[in-house]
Amino acid sequence: MKIAFITALPYGSVAANMYRIADSATKKGHSCYTFSKPIKNFVNTRSNHEFFGSIFSVKLHSLLA
Repeated sequence: MKIAFITALPYGSVAANMYRIADSATKKGHSCYTFSKPIKNFVNTRSNHEFFGSIFSVKLHSLLA
């Protein structure tokens, strides 16, 4: 099964839980991918983690909200 996890930030307690669940599901044979918005100066160390959007679009949407 392919599973996608989406969170706002790639760090913190919510992201830690997301990574823990994704790692557990991967060990059981599922394909897991995690997604979050890009954060300036954040180094991605996970091979199955992708960023969506751009730093500009995140700032623009924050201003418009």
